[in-house]
Amino acid sequence: MNKQKTKQCVVITIVMTVLALCCLFSPLINPWIARVFCEQFKMVSKENLLVHFISVGQGDAIAVNLPDGKVMLIDTGPEESNVTYTNYLKENVLNTATDNEIDYLVLTHADMDHVGGTLRLLQNFKINRLFIPKISSNKPSYQEILNFIDKNYEYEYIEEEIVLKNNGYKITMFEGFDYDKTNQSSQVIKLEYKSKSFLFTGDIDDDAELAYIEEYGDKLNVDVLKVAHHGASTSTSEEFLSTVTPDYAVISVGAGNIYNHPTDETLRKLEKVDTEILRTDEKGNIMFVVGDDLGLNVLTGRFMITNLTFDYRYLILVIDAVLFIQLIVIILKKDKTKKRISKSLE
Repeated sequence: MNKQKTKQCVVITIVMTVLALCCLFSPLINPWIARVFCEQFKMVSKENLLVHFISVGQGDAIAVNLPDGKVMLIDTGPEESNVTYTNYLKENVLNTATDNEIDYLVLTHADMDHVGGTLRLLQNFKINRLFIPKISSNKPSYQEILNFIDKNYEYEYIEEEIVLKNNGYKITMFEGFDYDKTNQSSQVIKLEYKSKSFLFTGDIDDDAELAYIEEYGDKLNVDVLKVAHHGASTSTSEEFLSTVTPDYAVISVGAGNIYNHPTDETLRKLEKVDTEILRTDEKGNIMFVVGDDLGLNVLTGRFMITNLTFDYRYLILVIDAVLFIQLIVIILKKDKTKKRISKSLE
């Protein structure tokens, strides 16, 4: 009987030790400990504004966690990056593993390196509000997307300026300009929160940039610029940069692409205005964080997003403490049992 109790104590001790270590060291359970012990992960909370530039190769895919809990997507990347794109959304953007709700989806223009992931997204996620480009494309792949949208979704063209506001943030979808080419007609979007701002420019070229300068002027001045057309020489004019004056320039681009993006000419222009250049082909995923007393922070490479609330973190900490207390109690009981066995033998 004593031997059986001893075995039970050993088994329970091992189990409790494993549970305690899991609670302590698992980044998914205890973000405080993860910050200290898991330096390969940089963790942030969705209570802040998070702007994700997802590394999808030669294409654009941007996701935004808004501070009111809503999610906004701008473009969906090329079709060949579908799995990478949707996995990133599930792991780092959506609120839970089973959440499939997107509040806003904006497609800047009809090129497949920007909308190639749209069909898979529409088939697997719920889109509450969908904005599509006015200038279409006769490519079969894009027509397939349009046919699916027509059958299953209500959608909006941005025919006049649209402003979305809540919890201190402001999203402005500029009315834009109609050109014959889809790139020039790309939708341009500005995001503002806590005195920090972002400008997403699709694939507009220097002619469209000049038109935006004339129409909107200083409204284009931001902290972070999504460089148009993956850093092509036909975009990012000196006049545009002198108006925007970004502290950071993000280039979404594929490694070793056949277009030689970004071009040396564009890189020189960005360096000339003393802008920090961040490229997805070099950095991988790029995320900006804006929150109370945070200013503007940028994370690249590997990072982890946590949805844990302040109270829930305290609950995890209490569970950790209880587990350790139980371990100590088990060990003490085991020692008392041994002492009783020794006395009885005497």
